[in-house]
Amino acid sequence: MKSIIVTGASSGIGRVTAEYFLGQGWRVGLIARRAHLLAQIDHENVIALPCDVTDEAAVDAAFAQFGHLDAYSGASGHSFRQHPATDSGVSGHL
Repeated sequence: MKSIIVTGASSGIGRVTAEYFLGQGWRVGLIARRAHLLAQIDHENVIALPCDVTDEAAVDAAFAQFGHLDAYSGASGHSFRQHPATDSGVSGHL
Protein backbone atom coordinates (compact mmCIF):
# COMPACT_ATOMS: atom_id res chain seq x y z
CA MET A 1 0.00 0.00 0.00
CA LYS A 2 1.34 3.41 -0.92
CA SER A 3 1.58 6.08 1.77
CA ILE A 4 1.39 9.87 1.92
CA ILE A 5 1.50 12.55 4.58
CA VAL A 6 -0.74 15.56 4.02
CA THR A 7 -0.21 18.79 5.96
CA GLY A 8 -3.14 21.12 6.45
CA ALA A 9 -5.35 18.03 6.47
CA SER A 10 -7.99 19.39 8.85
CA SER A 11 -9.74 21.52 6.21
CA GLY A 12 -9.70 22.95 2.69
CA ILE A 13 -7.35 21.63 0.03
CA GLY A 14 -5.46 19.52 2.55
CA ARG A 15 -8.58 17.69 3.67
CA VAL A 16 -9.77 17.13 0.10
CA THR A 17 -6.32 15.83 -0.82
CA ALA A 18 -6.30 13.42 2.12
CA GLU A 19 -9.79 12.17 1.27
CA TYR A 20 -8.79 11.69 -2.38
CA PHE A 21 -5.80 9.50 -1.49
CA LEU A 22 -7.88 7.53 1.01
CA GLY A 23 -10.35 6.85 -1.80
CA GLN A 24 -7.47 5.57 -3.92
CA GLY A 25 -6.49 3.06 -1.21
CA TRP A 26 -3.46 4.88 0.18
CA ARG A 27 -2.35 4.97 3.82
CA VAL A 28 -2.63 8.65 4.79
CA GLY A 29 -0.94 10.57 7.60
CA LEU A 30 -2.88 13.68 8.54
CA ILE A 31 -0.95 16.66 9.92
CA ALA A 32 -2.66 19.77 11.25
CA ARG A 33 -2.89 21.69 14.52
CA ARG A 34 -6.60 21.01 15.09
CA ALA A 35 -6.66 17.40 16.31
CA HIS A 36 -10.44 17.42 16.80
CA LEU A 37 -10.92 18.02 13.06
CA LEU A 38 -8.45 15.30 12.12
CA ALA A 39 -10.45 12.89 14.30
CA GLN A 40 -13.48 13.51 12.07
CA ILE A 41 -11.73 11.77 9.16
CA ASP A 42 -12.66 8.24 10.13
CA HIS A 43 -10.97 5.64 7.94
CA GLU A 44 -8.96 2.49 8.62
CA ASN A 45 -6.00 3.82 6.58
CA VAL A 46 -5.71 7.15 8.47
CA ILE A 47 -3.08 8.04 11.02
CA ALA A 48 -3.79 11.39 12.68
CA LEU A 49 -0.56 13.20 13.53
CA PRO A 50 -1.63 16.47 15.14
CA CYS A 51 1.18 19.01 15.27
CA ASP A 52 2.18 22.50 14.18
CA VAL A 53 4.28 22.46 11.00
CA THR A 54 6.36 25.35 12.34
CA ASP A 55 7.62 23.10 15.16
CA GLU A 56 10.45 21.14 13.54
CA ALA A 57 10.78 18.62 16.38
CA ALA A 58 7.04 17.89 16.32
CA VAL A 59 7.11 17.38 12.54
CA ASP A 60 10.12 15.06 12.81
CA ALA A 61 8.28 13.05 15.48
CA ALA A 62 5.14 12.85 13.32
CA PHE A 63 7.11 11.58 10.31
CA ALA A 64 8.93 9.05 12.50
CA GLN A 65 5.64 7.81 13.96
CA PHE A 66 4.14 7.44 10.47
CA GLY A 67 6.99 5.35 9.09
CA HIS A 68 7.46 4.54 5.40
CA LEU A 69 6.52 7.41 3.11
CA ASP A 70 5.98 7.39 -0.67
CA ALA A 71 4.68 10.94 -1.13
CA TYR A 72 4.14 14.25 0.65
CA SER A 73 1.51 16.94 0.09
CA GLY A 74 2.11 20.30 1.73
CA ALA A 75 -1.23 22.06 2.00
CA SER A 76 -0.79 23.83 5.32
CA GLY A 77 -1.04 27.59 5.61
CA HIS A 78 2.69 27.70 6.36
CA SER A 79 4.81 29.01 3.49
CA PHE A 80 8.05 27.34 2.50
CA ARG A 81 9.08 30.34 0.34
CA GLN A 82 11.83 31.21 2.79
CA HIS A 83 12.46 27.57 3.64
CA PRO A 84 12.11 25.32 0.57
CA ALA A 85 11.13 21.69 1.10
CA THR A 86 14.78 20.68 0.81
CA ASP A 87 15.57 22.90 3.81
CA SER A 88 12.42 22.19 5.81
CA GLY A 89 13.34 18.65 6.76
CA VAL A 90 10.62 17.07 4.60
CA SER A 91 13.06 15.84 1.96
CA GLY A 92 14.87 13.79 4.58
CA HIS A 93 11.74 11.68 5.04
CA LEU A 94 11.16 10.90 1.37
